[in-house]
This record gives sequence, C-alpha cells and structure tokens, in this order.
Amino acid sequence: LSQHGLYSDGLAGVSLSYINRSSLEELFAHGFDRVCGELLTFAGGDLKRVIGVVTKKREVARLIDRAFICASGNTAEGVKAESTEDFLNSIRGTVYSDIAVRCVRDGKLDCNRLESALYSHYFESLSEAASGAGDEDVADMIDTLIDYRSIDVILRARKNFGMSAEAIYPFLPPNTADCKKGGKRFTRAELMSFCSLGEEELRKKLEKRFGSDFSEKNYLDANYRNMFLYKYYRKAFASMK
Repeated sequence: LSQHGLYSDGLAGVSLSYINRSSLEELFAHGFDRVCGELLTFAGGDLKRVIGVVTKKREVARLIDRAFICASGNTAEGVKAESTEDFLNSIRGTVYSDIAVRCVRDGKLDCNRLESALYSHYFESLSEAASGAGDEDVADMIDTLIDYRSIDVILRARKNFGMSAEAIYPFLPPNTADCKKGGKRFTRAELMSFCSLGEEELRKKLEKRFGSDFSEKNYLDANYRNMFLYKYYRKAFASMK
C-alpha cells in the first residue's frame, strides 16, 4: 500500500512495523477526509451538499464507536469511557441528540438501536441530497449504495443471528422508492419480503437488480459484496460526463 497512490500519502512517515488494522483504518479515514475536503473546494451548489452529507458518515461512525464504549464502560485508544448522561450532554443541540435520546433504555444506551437509527438518518439525508442535486448518475449511485446496504443488513442478520423478518426490518435503511416514479430502488414491500425469502430466490432477485454473480459463495461473502461496490463505482465514475 505504501507504494501506491493516495495510500502512500497516508502512510508517509509512519513506521509500517507498528501498523495494525485499527490504526490503518484511521489513517485511511483521514485520507478520505482530505479527498472530500478537496472536492468540497471545487464543487458547488447541490453537488456540494451531496459531498457534505457523504463526509458525515465518519462522524456517525465515530459517534457509534463512542456509544459502544460508553455502554461497555471500557476505554479504547483515543476514546475515554463516559456515562450515558455525559454522552447525551456532549451531543446536545446536534442533529443526533433526539435520535440518541430515543435509544436510551433503563438509563443505558441501546447501541444496536442507536447504530440503526443513526445510519437510517445518514442514508435518508444522503438520498434527499442526491435527489435534490438533479444528477441522474449521482442519484443512481446513491440508490445502489442504499439498496446494497439494505441487503447487507438482511444477510448478516439472517446468517449471523437467525433474525426473523419482523426483527430485521426496523434495522434497514429508510426507503423512499415507493414515492419515486420509475425509481430503481427496492420498495418497502420488496425489502420486507427479502427478509424471509429462500436463499435461491433471493439470489435471483439480487442478480436481477445488481447484474452481478450472486453464487452461494459470493452471496454470503461480505468482501465480495464490498468489491462489487468498488467495481461499480469505478465503472460509474468512468462513464460520467
């Protein structure tokens, strides 16, 4: 990685022998922030708003990390343990405050519910920003991302936790496809049915939507699904006018 492109910039001056997964993710996250900052400098109007919302994902992820540390009472590198009250007070007045308050149960944060609620807010904001930009290519990319996020949640919930359709559905990102004429997004009814479909039938639905090979191995492989998004975005950006 230190020999290629933007990765080398992020690793400049860092002792590679001491890099672990956590520190590597943090370095690349800073690189992501830098790229978004550069894009914001040159973008304007509605597109600038889309990029601004995209950058909020890091903010949401950090807030979720803090919440889990808060709930466990343990400390982590660079993050101090805090009480539920301190956590809520620290985000008071932000767009996340009311969301977090609704995820408190018996004086403690329900972190799984908070994670779902925060990402729902993020994806809803992203979808609204993309729709407002009036750029079909951007809107299609965001729609694909949100649909893929929904499928990822369903697959992990079914495979790892054996959750029922009724239990899975509240954790899915919001869906506005029912309000769009001719939209590509999965509808609420489709997502609900996916939670209980047999594997073979669900694979066929996904292949039709994404045009990708969802063989049994690939279907359950998160790395494959992430690679699909990577290739999809490379192709989408290359074809943009």
